[in-house]
Amino acid sequence: ERRVVLATIVWGARLSVYIKGWLQRVGAFDYATRALMFCLDDASLSACKASHPIPDLCISGQQKNVFSKFAFVSAVLQAGFDVLFLDFDTVLMRDPMPHVLARARTVDMLVSRDFGTDCLNVGIFYLKAHVDVVNFIETLLLWMWQYPHDNDQRAFMAMLKVVDLQSEECDKVPLRIPQWGYLDPLNAFVTSIVYFSDLEGWTGDLSGILVYHFLDGTGGVDERAMLGRYLNHFQLFYNNTALDLGDANRPLWLQDHRVLDRLQASRHDDPPRALRSCEILEPSSMPPWKRRAHFARDRRRALHAARQRARDWRPV
Repeated sequence: ERRVVLATIVWGARLSVYIKGWLQRVGAFDYATRALMFCLDDASLSACKASHPIPDLCISGQQKNVFSKFAFVSAVLQAGFDVLFLDFDTVLMRDPMPHVLARARTVDMLVSRDFGTDCLNVGIFYLKAHVDVVNFIETLLLWMWQYPHDNDQRAFMAMLKVVDLQSEECDKVPLRIPQWGYLDPLNAFVTSIVYFSDLEGWTGDLSGILVYHFLDGTGGVDERAMLGRYLNHFQLFYNNTALDLGDANRPLWLQDHRVLDRLQASRHDDPPRALRSCEILEPSSMPPWKRRAHFARDRRRALHAARQRARDWRPV
Protein backbone atom coordinates (compact mmCIF):
# COMPACT_ATOMS: atom_id res chain seq x y z
CA GLU A 1 0.00 0.00 0.00
CA ARG A 2 1.38 3.39 -0.99
CA ARG A 3 1.81 6.21 1.52
CA VAL A 4 -0.26 9.03 0.07
CA VAL A 5 -0.92 12.48 1.49
CA LEU A 6 -3.34 15.13 0.27
CA ALA A 7 -1.76 18.54 -0.08
CA THR A 8 -2.92 22.06 -0.82
CA ILE A 9 -1.61 25.60 -0.53
CA VAL A 10 -3.50 28.65 0.74
CA TRP A 11 -3.00 32.20 1.90
CA GLY A 12 -4.92 35.38 2.55
CA ALA A 13 -7.72 36.45 4.88
CA ARG A 14 -10.31 36.01 2.11
CA LEU A 15 -9.63 32.29 1.72
CA SER A 16 -8.77 31.55 5.35
CA VAL A 17 -12.44 31.63 6.36
CA TYR A 18 -13.03 28.60 4.12
CA ILE A 19 -10.24 26.43 5.52
CA LYS A 20 -12.53 24.85 8.12
CA GLY A 21 -14.98 23.76 5.42
CA TRP A 22 -12.21 22.46 3.16
CA LEU A 23 -10.85 20.29 5.97
CA GLN A 24 -14.34 19.08 6.87
CA ARG A 25 -14.84 17.90 3.32
CA VAL A 26 -11.60 15.95 3.02
CA GLY A 27 -12.34 14.61 6.50
CA ALA A 28 -15.62 13.16 5.20
CA PHE A 29 -13.50 10.68 3.24
CA ASP A 30 -11.10 10.05 6.17
CA TYR A 31 -8.26 12.11 4.69
CA ALA A 32 -8.08 14.98 7.20
CA THR A 33 -5.39 13.19 9.22
CA ARG A 34 -3.15 13.04 6.16
CA ALA A 35 -4.01 16.42 4.70
CA LEU A 36 -1.04 18.78 4.52
CA MET A 37 -1.92 22.46 4.23
CA PHE A 38 0.88 24.85 3.25
CA CYS A 39 -0.16 28.17 4.80
CA LEU A 40 1.69 31.19 3.45
CA ASP A 41 0.64 33.80 6.01
CA ASP A 42 -0.50 34.15 9.62
CA ALA A 43 -4.20 34.30 8.76
CA SER A 44 -4.22 30.96 6.94
CA LEU A 45 -1.92 29.30 9.48
CA SER A 46 -4.11 30.35 12.41
CA ALA A 47 -7.29 29.19 10.63
CA CYS A 48 -5.70 25.85 9.76
CA LYS A 49 -4.44 25.16 13.27
CA ALA A 50 -7.85 26.03 14.69
CA SER A 51 -9.62 23.47 12.47
CA HIS A 52 -7.14 20.72 11.62
CA PRO A 53 -7.40 17.51 13.69
CA ILE A 54 -3.59 17.40 13.58
CA PRO A 55 -2.44 21.05 13.75
CA ASP A 56 1.17 20.07 13.07
CA LEU A 57 0.07 19.28 9.49
CA CYS A 58 -0.49 23.02 9.01
CA ILE A 59 2.87 23.99 7.51
CA SER A 60 4.04 27.58 7.76
CA GLY A 61 5.44 29.37 4.71
CA GLN A 62 6.00 32.91 3.49
CA GLN A 63 6.58 33.23 -0.25
CA LYS A 64 3.18 33.67 -1.90
CA ASN A 65 3.88 32.25 -5.35
CA VAL A 66 3.66 29.06 -7.38
CA PHE A 67 7.32 28.30 -6.75
CA SER A 68 6.35 27.60 -3.14
CA LYS A 69 3.74 25.12 -4.36
CA PHE A 70 6.26 22.92 -6.14
CA ALA A 71 8.96 23.40 -3.48
CA PHE A 72 6.42 22.13 -0.94
CA VAL A 73 5.53 19.14 -3.12
CA SER A 74 9.23 18.39 -3.64
CA ALA A 75 9.82 18.28 0.12
CA VAL A 76 6.94 15.82 0.60
CA LEU A 77 8.25 13.56 -2.17
CA GLN A 78 11.75 13.67 -0.69
CA ALA A 79 10.27 12.44 2.59
CA GLY A 80 9.03 9.34 0.79
CA PHE A 81 5.32 10.15 0.46
CA ASP A 82 3.19 10.18 -2.67
CA VAL A 83 1.21 13.40 -3.15
CA LEU A 84 -2.31 14.01 -4.38
CA PHE A 85 -2.20 17.78 -4.80
CA LEU A 86 -5.43 19.74 -4.96
CA ASP A 87 -5.59 23.48 -5.49
CA PHE A 88 -7.61 25.11 -2.75
CA ASP A 89 -10.36 25.99 -5.25
CA THR A 90 -11.45 22.36 -5.49
CA VAL A 91 -14.08 20.30 -3.71
CA LEU A 92 -14.31 16.53 -3.32
CA MET A 93 -17.59 15.24 -4.66
CA ARG A 94 -16.64 11.59 -4.15
CA ASP A 95 -13.55 9.78 -2.88
CA PRO A 96 -10.93 10.22 -5.64
CA MET A 97 -8.28 7.94 -4.17
CA PRO A 98 -9.46 4.54 -5.50
CA HIS A 99 -9.64 5.98 -9.03
CA VAL A 100 -6.23 7.64 -8.72
CA LEU A 101 -4.46 4.57 -7.35
CA ALA A 102 -6.01 2.35 -10.00
CA ARG A 103 -4.82 4.69 -12.76
CA ALA A 104 -1.38 4.94 -11.14
CA ARG A 105 -0.64 1.23 -11.33
CA THR A 106 1.19 1.69 -14.62
CA VAL A 107 2.43 5.29 -14.30
CA ASP A 108 4.26 7.43 -11.74
CA MET A 109 2.53 10.72 -12.37
CA LEU A 110 -1.05 11.75 -13.21
CA VAL A 111 -2.13 15.27 -14.20
CA SER A 112 -5.51 16.82 -14.90
CA ARG A 113 -6.22 18.40 -18.28
CA ASP A 114 -8.54 20.93 -19.88
CA PHE A 115 -11.87 19.66 -21.18
CA GLY A 116 -11.32 20.90 -24.73
CA THR A 117 -7.56 21.27 -25.16
CA ASP A 118 -4.45 19.18 -24.62
CA CYS A 119 -3.23 21.73 -22.04
CA LEU A 120 -2.42 20.23 -18.65
CA ASN A 121 -3.97 21.73 -15.54
CA VAL A 122 -1.57 21.54 -12.62
CA GLY A 123 -4.34 22.39 -10.16
CA ILE A 124 -4.78 18.66 -9.59
CA PHE A 125 -2.04 16.07 -9.88
CA TYR A 126 -0.79 12.86 -8.32
CA LEU A 127 2.95 12.21 -7.94
CA LYS A 128 4.63 9.05 -6.71
CA ALA A 129 7.73 9.30 -4.56
CA HIS A 130 9.72 7.78 -7.44
CA VAL A 131 13.22 8.87 -8.36
CA ASP A 132 12.15 10.00 -11.83
CA VAL A 133 9.34 12.12 -10.38
CA VAL A 134 11.60 13.61 -7.70
CA ASN A 135 14.16 14.56 -10.34
CA PHE A 136 11.42 15.96 -12.58
CA ILE A 137 10.13 18.32 -9.87
CA GLU A 138 13.68 19.36 -8.94
CA THR A 139 14.39 20.20 -12.58
CA LEU A 140 11.13 22.14 -12.81
CA LEU A 141 12.08 24.16 -9.73
CA LEU A 142 15.51 24.96 -11.16
CA TRP A 143 13.92 26.12 -14.40
CA MET A 144 11.35 28.28 -12.59
CA TRP A 145 14.11 29.81 -10.47
CA GLN A 146 16.25 30.66 -13.50
CA TYR A 147 13.33 31.76 -15.72
CA PRO A 148 10.74 33.29 -13.36
CA HIS A 149 8.95 34.96 -16.26
CA ASP A 150 7.74 31.59 -17.55
CA ASN A 151 4.29 30.40 -16.50
CA ASP A 152 4.58 27.46 -14.07
CA GLN A 153 1.93 25.42 -15.85
CA ARG A 154 3.56 25.93 -19.23
CA ALA A 155 6.97 25.08 -17.77
CA PHE A 156 5.49 21.87 -16.33
CA MET A 157 4.09 20.95 -19.75
CA ALA A 158 7.35 21.82 -21.47
CA MET A 159 9.29 19.48 -19.17
CA LEU A 160 6.90 16.74 -20.28
CA LYS A 161 7.39 17.79 -23.95
CA VAL A 162 3.71 18.66 -24.29
CA VAL A 163 4.50 22.23 -25.39
CA ASP A 164 7.61 24.29 -26.09
CA LEU A 165 8.74 27.30 -24.14
CA GLN A 166 10.02 30.45 -25.78
CA SER A 167 13.60 29.54 -24.88
CA GLU A 168 15.51 26.89 -26.82
CA GLU A 169 17.35 26.03 -23.60
CA CYS A 170 14.34 24.11 -22.26
CA ASP A 171 14.73 21.56 -25.02
CA LYS A 172 18.31 20.94 -23.87
CA VAL A 173 17.46 20.17 -20.24
CA PRO A 174 18.74 16.65 -19.44
CA LEU A 175 15.76 14.90 -17.92
CA ARG A 176 14.31 11.41 -17.76
CA ILE A 177 10.59 12.02 -18.19
CA PRO A 178 8.51 9.99 -15.72
CA GLN A 179 5.88 7.58 -16.93
CA TRP A 180 2.76 9.74 -16.79
CA GLY A 181 -0.86 9.92 -17.78
CA TYR A 182 -4.00 12.04 -17.54
CA LEU A 183 -6.59 12.23 -14.83
CA ASP A 184 -9.97 11.96 -16.57
CA PRO A 185 -10.97 15.59 -17.36
CA LEU A 186 -14.33 14.73 -18.89
CA ASN A 187 -16.31 13.27 -16.02
CA ALA A 188 -14.04 12.66 -13.01
CA PHE A 189 -11.63 15.58 -12.41
CA VAL A 190 -13.67 18.36 -13.92
CA THR A 191 -13.80 22.15 -14.04
CA SER A 192 -16.43 24.83 -14.06
CA ILE A 193 -16.92 27.04 -17.10
CA VAL A 194 -15.54 30.47 -16.30
CA TYR A 195 -14.05 31.96 -19.47
CA PHE A 196 -14.20 29.46 -22.34
CA SER A 197 -17.33 27.40 -22.84
CA ASP A 198 -15.70 25.03 -25.35
CA LEU A 199 -12.50 24.51 -23.36
CA GLU A 200 -13.81 24.19 -19.79
CA GLY A 201 -16.58 22.19 -18.16
CA TRP A 202 -17.44 18.50 -18.12
CA THR A 203 -19.72 15.85 -19.58
CA GLY A 204 -21.28 12.60 -18.44
CA ASP A 205 -23.08 11.79 -15.19
CA LEU A 206 -23.12 13.80 -11.99
CA SER A 207 -22.32 10.63 -10.08
CA GLY A 208 -19.07 10.30 -12.02
CA ILE A 209 -17.57 13.55 -10.72
CA LEU A 210 -14.82 12.95 -8.17
CA VAL A 211 -13.25 16.40 -7.85
CA TYR A 212 -14.78 19.68 -9.00
CA HIS A 213 -12.22 22.40 -9.75
CA PHE A 214 -14.16 25.63 -9.79
CA LEU A 215 -11.24 27.77 -11.03
CA ASP A 216 -11.26 30.59 -8.50
CA GLY A 217 -7.67 31.49 -7.84
CA THR A 218 -8.12 35.25 -7.57
CA GLY A 219 -11.57 35.93 -6.17
CA GLY A 220 -12.73 37.79 -9.24
CA VAL A 221 -13.19 37.68 -12.98
CA ASP A 222 -12.44 40.04 -15.85
CA GLU A 223 -14.44 41.02 -18.92
CA ARG A 224 -13.83 37.60 -20.53
CA ALA A 225 -16.02 35.81 -18.00
CA MET A 226 -18.94 34.00 -19.61
CA LEU A 227 -21.42 35.28 -17.01
CA GLY A 228 -19.90 38.74 -16.85
CA ARG A 229 -19.83 38.58 -13.05
CA TYR A 230 -18.13 36.78 -10.17
CA LEU A 231 -19.67 33.72 -8.53
CA ASN A 232 -18.22 32.84 -5.14
CA HIS A 233 -17.97 29.06 -5.24
CA PHE A 234 -15.99 29.09 -2.00
CA GLN A 235 -19.05 30.48 -0.25
CA LEU A 236 -21.31 27.96 -1.97
CA PHE A 237 -19.25 24.94 -0.98
CA TYR A 238 -17.37 25.89 2.17
CA ASN A 239 -19.56 28.35 4.04
CA ASN A 240 -23.04 27.06 3.28
CA THR A 241 -25.31 25.97 6.10
CA ALA A 242 -27.39 23.90 3.66
CA LEU A 243 -24.48 21.49 3.16
CA ASP A 244 -23.27 18.81 5.52
CA LEU A 245 -19.66 18.63 4.34
CA GLY A 246 -18.99 15.70 6.62
CA ASP A 247 -21.58 13.52 4.85
CA ALA A 248 -19.75 11.48 2.22
CA ASN A 249 -22.81 9.42 1.33
CA ARG A 250 -25.32 12.08 0.25
CA PRO A 251 -24.03 14.02 -2.76
CA LEU A 252 -23.60 17.75 -2.29
CA TRP A 253 -25.75 18.37 -5.35
CA LEU A 254 -28.66 16.65 -3.60
CA GLN A 255 -28.16 18.67 -0.43
CA ASP A 256 -28.50 22.09 -2.09
CA HIS A 257 -30.12 22.78 -5.46
CA ARG A 258 -27.70 25.68 -6.01
CA VAL A 259 -24.82 23.21 -6.17
CA LEU A 260 -26.76 21.21 -8.75
CA ASP A 261 -27.44 24.38 -10.74
CA ARG A 262 -23.75 25.33 -10.81
CA LEU A 263 -22.65 21.86 -11.88
CA GLN A 264 -25.27 21.63 -14.59
CA ALA A 265 -24.33 25.08 -15.90
CA SER A 266 -20.89 23.73 -16.80
CA ARG A 267 -22.08 20.46 -18.32
CA HIS A 268 -21.67 19.64 -22.02
CA ASP A 269 -23.92 17.14 -23.76
CA ASP A 270 -20.96 15.47 -25.47
CA PRO A 271 -17.18 15.25 -25.16
CA PRO A 272 -15.12 17.39 -27.57
CA ARG A 273 -14.75 15.93 -31.05
CA ALA A 274 -11.13 17.02 -31.14
CA LEU A 275 -8.79 18.69 -28.68
CA ARG A 276 -7.50 22.15 -29.46
CA SER A 277 -3.71 22.35 -29.40
CA CYS A 278 -2.11 24.05 -26.43
CA GLU A 279 0.57 25.51 -28.70
CA ILE A 280 0.07 29.23 -29.26
CA LEU A 281 1.87 29.71 -32.58
CA GLU A 282 1.29 28.05 -35.92
CA PRO A 283 4.34 25.98 -36.95
CA SER A 284 4.94 28.23 -39.97
CA SER A 285 5.42 31.20 -37.61
CA MET A 286 7.95 29.46 -35.38
CA PRO A 287 11.72 29.90 -35.49
CA PRO A 288 13.50 26.85 -37.01
CA TRP A 289 14.58 25.37 -33.67
CA LYS A 290 11.05 25.57 -32.29
CA ARG A 291 9.50 24.15 -35.47
CA ARG A 292 11.81 21.12 -35.17
CA ALA A 293 10.87 20.73 -31.49
CA HIS A 294 7.20 21.11 -32.36
CA PHE A 295 7.16 18.25 -34.86
CA ALA A 296 9.34 16.08 -32.60
CA ARG A 297 6.87 16.71 -29.78
CA ASP A 298 3.96 15.69 -31.98
CA ARG A 299 5.69 12.40 -32.71
CA ARG A 300 6.36 11.83 -29.02
CA ARG A 301 2.76 12.68 -28.18
CA ALA A 302 1.43 10.15 -30.69
CA LEU A 303 3.75 7.50 -29.27
CA HIS A 304 2.70 8.37 -25.71
CA ALA A 305 -1.01 8.15 -26.64
CA ALA A 306 -0.46 4.76 -28.27
CA ARG A 307 1.34 3.47 -25.17
CA GLN A 308 -1.41 4.78 -22.91
CA ARG A 309 -4.08 3.08 -25.01
CA ALA A 310 -2.09 -0.14 -24.78
CA ARG A 311 -1.84 0.17 -21.00
CA ASP A 312 -5.55 0.89 -20.66
CA TRP A 313 -6.63 -1.86 -23.02
CA ARG A 314 -8.31 -4.86 -21.44
CA PRO A 315 -9.52 -7.94 -23.33
CA VAL A 316 -13.29 -8.31 -23.44
